Amino acid sequence: MTVPGRVTIGIPTINRSQLAMRAIRSALAQTYSDIEVIVSDDASTDDTVERVREIEDPRLVLFEQKQRLGLVGNFDFCLRHASGEFFLLLGDDDVLLPKAIERLTEPFLRQIADFHPSAVGAVWSPCQIADTEGRRLWITDSGPLFETSASMIAELLAGNRGSRFSSILVRTADAIAVGGYETKYGDLCDIGNWGRAALLHDYMVCIHEPLVQYTQHHGSTTSQSSVKEWQDWASVMHADLLASARASRDPNAEKQIKSSKNNLIGGVTLTIPDPDHRQAWLDSERIAAIAAYTGGNIHSVYAPQAAEGWPESPHAAPELETRASCCVLTVRESSYSAYRQHHARSTRSGGTA
Repeated sequence: MTVPGRVTIGIPTINRSQLAMRAIRSALAQTYSDIEVIVSDDASTDDTVERVREIEDPRLVLFEQKQRLGLVGNFDFCLRHASGEFFLLLGDDDVLLPKAIERLTEPFLRQIADFHPSAVGAVWSPCQIADTEGRRLWITDSGPLFETSASMIAELLAGNRGSRFSSILVRTADAIAVGGYETKYGDLCDIGNWGRAALLHDYMVCIHEPLVQYTQHHGSTTSQSSVKEWQDWASVMHADLLASARASRDPNAEKQIKSSKNNLIGGVTLTIPDPDHRQAWLDSERIAAIAAYTGGNIHSVYAPQAAEGWPESPHAAPELETRASCCVLTVRESSYSAYRQHHARSTRSGGTA
């Protein structure tokens, strides 16, 4: 049974006991009065379950999966076991600031300006990006206080909005009504869910302060997928978002979502693990070549152990920032090999990559 006003914070986790405990504590430390924290452990082999069991708090519900559900399945399990009217999916490596839920629920609970809560499909905030040690790196982009749902989605895909799934609050019923988290969207199942849920209403609201610390690291589950997989998932997701836009009350929604098709992997951060100290080849020209090979552009890069002379800020490469959209990729061995093959072909054919 759904409890009006309650917020369920779902934390799917696997084999990350230390980070998961940090996420759980941040959820239980919320100033909002009525929360439920669901932790779904996906058959971890570490001490996650034992550590969670030690927490004595009636708001905490632990589910111990005996067989692996996988990333999408575990996301969906959290959603479908929520008792709250509202739902937020929190990454097990992320941290909610104490007032996050209090601030995110406001547009759902009271009228702001001329916008009635029933017109609001989702509420989000920018994020403080940090590494696994909690060192703050940068703050993601904000957006207008009120924006049509289609506009926000299109701008997100273009790399102009800084939401992450841990910073988005939706109505639980809406998230379930559109199908929950679905495997056909792969690592993009969060956008496939909240995007279509938001399109059931007219607007999305942005809270203009970072309410979540989002952990950026190449060991994350989503960073293990190939760019080709992301592109395939994004194509399926875009088709379904377009269908939802056609069914919405916004006459411009279909046009806005359709226009975002060329930005299907926009806005993701490039992480550069460098176990063999090869970052000398990562100059701006070569990164642009990688972007061209993968079908997108890069305008922001963060390289924590960059070679001398390479910018260590996500916005310190102006020659790249002039490009139209931002490409998401994690440079791994396969990506490096693909680039070298592409570079060799371009050189032989007279290219400059």
